[in-house]
Amino acid sequence: MYEITEQPFESYQQYKSTMDQAVGATVQNIVKIGYLLKVARDTGILQESGYTTMKDFAQAEYNIDASMASRFMGINDRYSLGGNSMQLDERYTGYEASKLAEMLTLPDEIIEEIPPEMKRDEIRVIKSQLKEEEKTSDMEVMIEKYEAKPSEDSDLAAVLKQALEENYEMFKSIDKLIYDGCKHEELYEALAPAGYAALIGRIPGKGRMMLSIKSLSEAPVLINTRTNEKEEYTWDQIFDNLDYFIKYPNDTPDPEKDYEETFGHDPKKEDKKPSAVTVSEKAKPKTDKKPQKANEKPQKAEWTEPKLEELPKKEEEPEEAAGEEVPFPDGEEPEITHVSPEDPLPEGESEAAGVEEEIAPAQPETEHKELTSFQKQVIDKLKLTESIIAGMETTKENWNKVNDMLRDTITLINKSTF
Repeated sequence: MYEITEQPFESYQQYKSTMDQAVGATVQNIVKIGYLLKVARDTGILQESGYTTMKDFAQAEYNIDASMASRFMGINDRYSLGGNSMQLDERYTGYEASKLAEMLTLPDEIIEEIPPEMKRDEIRVIKSQLKEEEKTSDMEVMIEKYEAKPSEDSDLAAVLKQALEENYEMFKSIDKLIYDGCKHEELYEALAPAGYAALIGRIPGKGRMMLSIKSLSEAPVLINTRTNEKEEYTWDQIFDNLDYFIKYPNDTPDPEKDYEETFGHDPKKEDKKPSAVTVSEKAKPKTDKKPQKANEKPQKAEWTEPKLEELPKKEEEPEEAAGEEVPFPDGEEPEITHVSPEDPLPEGESEAAGVEEEIAPAQPETEHKELTSFQKQVIDKLKLTESIIAGMETTKENWNKVNDMLRDTITLINKSTF
């Protein structure tokens, strides 16, 4: 959080006039509003106003509640030039205020791959995919890497393949283009019909990868959403990777047969959970807003665009989310308990040779449940962890990773019922 260290206005009247102009202007001035609210929060500019706090001032004068004020200031921290000014960083020119608010929690590397034209709902799809990936721990990704079947596909080919498998209409467009040998512009229009696209697929052992297509003149970028590592590709490389995995059994374009040969199933009969997400829709025409009536009286400056409910609340990290796996809470290592039956005596033998067997009172049998599939999976992960330890290079970084793996696994075991 950036703070204002010096008061930039000579008087409250000058400050109030600047604030009125910002609130009555376009939504791009949200950055300016955020800065001015920080001035009210961090300096004594309100001493002449009669308001004791920034929250009281914003609510009474502009109907900006505490939650929205916090978001405005957060947007200023993130998107203003230098993180603490009234000027929008030129990198974010063209973005609507609601989109800037939506992207607040995204890393810079992802924001750089989101063009201003992308719709707010599409940005939310990207956010939901990143949140879904966060549910998979680093340990699980490491295990996936060892369990995954060997593949000759490049990361780019894997993402393109998943995208086309989930989007048959896109596959039909690409199928003939690749066979005929298309121009870059044709390939771009097929992959990004809206002028931009974000193709998201998941690669076991690496996580979700996003192929960002922003324009024909800009190189497509593949980014690992876990590590934020990026790699640029040419349109020739995009073509070559598509040409690599699309199969033509009849030596001529036949989308339905080519799809079945490429992916091993009929697109019309396939019913499974999507493994890829395509963010690219043709833009819909916007409806004109109703003009303001000529006889309406001018109103007091008030923030009304975008609507309050349209701006998403800034996400706050909960102290401890419900159901979240927290290794070793309070610093105490949990106990691992389980029940295993005693080994029975060999058939025909008693406990002591030559001693007459006494008839003991009947004891209730202890019921021993078989391990669930989840518990078996945990045990398999422990065995895999052991094999990883045996084959890895002994470094402090590697041992820290193994330690994290074991802590996560122990937590999982204790949350299960043996």
